[in-house]
Amino acid sequence: MIVTELEYISNYRIKVFIDEEFAFILYPQDIKRYKIEEEKEISDDLFLLIKQETILRRAKNKALCYLDRTEQTERILRQKLKSKYYTEDIIDLTIIFLKNYNYLDDRRYAYQYISSYMNKKSITFMKRELYIRGISDDIIEDVLAEFCIDENSNLRIQIDKRIDNLSQFDESSKRKTINYFLRRGFNYYDIIKSIEEYHKK
Repeated sequence: MIVTELEYISNYRIKVFIDEEFAFILYPQDIKRYKIEEEKEISDDLFLLIKQETILRRAKNKALCYLDRTEQTERILRQKLKSKYYTEDIIDLTIIFLKNYNYLDDRRYAYQYISSYMNKKSITFMKRELYIRGISDDIIEDVLAEFCIDENSNLRIQIDKRIDNLSQFDESSKRKTINYFLRRGFNYYDIIKSIEEYHKK
């Protein structure tokens, strides 16, 4: 294998191309340590050593850094690692590592998300958000089954609070209220009905 190009993408990050294909990102100190030079051969042993000793370790640390800030789904974490130039094989190994130590769990993510938003957003909205974040339909349905969600009751409570906090509820306020809850996935007619029930009190 031949190192065909060293491309600096910043002062401290270098894209290494081997046989004209992107291999990994290294720092200047790595280049010096492993004696990487353009148009020089790199042995299979050294290539694997760099991948396992340096690249995989950094990918794991980066993933743990993301997870330390907030819970992540597998899809989102994969996207973030890919944006940092980690290759699919390194990402796969990192995901396996995280799952083995229970650092990454899509079901736990779905449970925490639904627990946090079940009284604020519609079931349809939550399903869509979780699906976009890479949670499978089976996991979403399974986790939802653990909760007893009265969507209409939640909607009425939220609308009551929103109207109570307004100094006046005119047509403009009504349209804004309707749009507010539509964006959270609630049904238009359910919103209108809850507003009408508020005024009947």
